[in-house]
Amino acid sequence: MKHNPSRLSPNKDEVDGAPNEEQLTNVKAEPEVSADILLEANAYKVSTLGSALTYLIVLYRANFEDKVVEFNEHKNEVIVKSKLMTMSEFVKNENAQLLGYVLLWNFTPRSLIKLVPFLIYSMLNLTSFLTSEVIPDYPFSLALIPLLNYLEVPLLIIASHFDIFSFFILFKECIDIQNAYPFIIFLLIWLLRYESSEACRSSFVKIWSFITSIFIVGRSGNQVTDDGKHLAEDFNGSSATLTAEN
Repeated sequence: MKHNPSRLSPNKDEVDGAPNEEQLTNVKAEPEVSADILLEANAYKVSTLGSALTYLIVLYRANFEDKVVEFNEHKNEVIVKSKLMTMSEFVKNENAQLLGYVLLWNFTPRSLIKLVPFLIYSMLNLTSFLTSEVIPDYPFSLALIPLLNYLEVPLLIIASHFDIFSFFILFKECIDIQNAYPFIIFLLIWLLRYESSEACRSSFVKIWSFITSIFIVGRSGNQVTDDGKHLAEDFNGSSATLTAEN
């Protein structure tokens, strides 16, 4: 029987194709990264859908559960009917505008800055519900109500600041995906909020004043620098003239 050495040594293709330890480590690490990304995506989706459901419930109650009582003098009867919003009232309603925001964020790339305003709104709504509906007569509620009234306007302005920051984020996203429709929809909703929300107008004025003040300070600094250069040139010219005369 002849000895076949080729059967004792591994095939070159088998050696090259066999995964090494580094490859095995990378393969094991990939599911963990994917799980983290999936968890983040699911949490973001749950947050946006939960906010959308909240505003849908509020709008439903405002349109169908709130009743309007009218008295018909001719028939001497009382008429109770649902209070339905007109289209003009609907687009100017803050809850409808926030619903438009959160639906838009649900179909655009994830960003925590987009969700900060909804965190502030949820915190204010929850605190107000607890102090006015759940435990209105407790000393804790009586002590918290003045603080809530004091912080409400600044927190709403901060939320409006983040709405304006979302302009730049959404603008970059629209450039990346080469689609301007999300930015146009956001701009239309923001203009409606600017018309109906004092906090939105105040936020815009504060940010605009800050930006213009930076430009004014920068321009003033350049003007001072130019004046200093002119004074130095005049001084050097005068010194040279005096030296020549002497």
